[in-house]
Amino acid sequence: MRAGSSAAAVERPVDSPLPPLISSDLNITTITSPLIGAGSTIARHLKPADFPTFTGKESEDIDEWIAQVSAIKEYSATNDSEILTVLPLVLRDTALRWFTNLGETRRTTLRSWGIWQHALRQAFRPPNYQTKTLRKLKYRVLTAEESVTDYFYDKCRLLRAVFGDDVNDHTMVSDIVDGLPSDLKMFVLTRVTPKTSVEELRRILIDFDSVMRESVGDNIQVENQKPAHKLKEDHPQSRPRDQNRFNTIPPTPCPICRGSHWKNECPHRKKVDAT
Repeated sequence: MRAGSSAAAVERPVDSPLPPLISSDLNITTITSPLIGAGSTIARHLKPADFPTFTGKESEDIDEWIAQVSAIKEYSATNDSEILTVLPLVLRDTALRWFTNLGETRRTTLRSWGIWQHALRQAFRPPNYQTKTLRKLKYRVLTAEESVTDYFYDKCRLLRAVFGDDVNDHTMVSDIVDGLPSDLKMFVLTRVTPKTSVEELRRILIDFDSVMRESVGDNIQVENQKPAHKLKEDHPQSRPRDQNRFNTIPPTPCPICRGSHWKNECPHRKKVDAT
């Protein structure tokens, strides 16, 4: 059979129209986000596992946890109504007991992420939070036991806790650099300009991470090797005990011969002992 007659004999089935897609079935939403772009269509699958948990323990920083949740919410363009259904599911231990003990009436007042933030800070910020945070910021410097990245992020956290999220890059860059050891500070300043952003500073610090840690460790080791109190060379305590005894004049004359020597060194001692 010829190919032409075969093609004519076979009838192609007419494709039936596909049913319309319903965005809710696929969890697809068209959103406008300042980060993702206007009218972008993305699949949003935010679940409790996508958020960090919070236990309410003293070792946890409520402001840091709030910042993490806010960053996820902002980038994914999640609205308040969606995130509010997830928040109770990521609370653990003390934090979950706090939420439970609020009671139905007070829980109904938590109708936005902003209200949640205020309530969580009221419940889990430590006493005298602002004063303690300001003191921590004032004395926060790079130590030999941490990486420069850990120092950078902790300093950023303290700066935002004290000055708010709208603190400008110039203030943050200046304060972060101020916490570096003096020799390294001068080195980093050769790469920093008045227009350097916080992210650019992070890149600069990471580039010199190993050099900075070695320098800080050497400086601290030298400081630890210094004596707590340096004695003058002519001070009696700076000489060995035996040398101190034989090379100094006694405060009073010898009781045997009234000479300027110690009693045990008196040449007349044997005569006195014999009598």
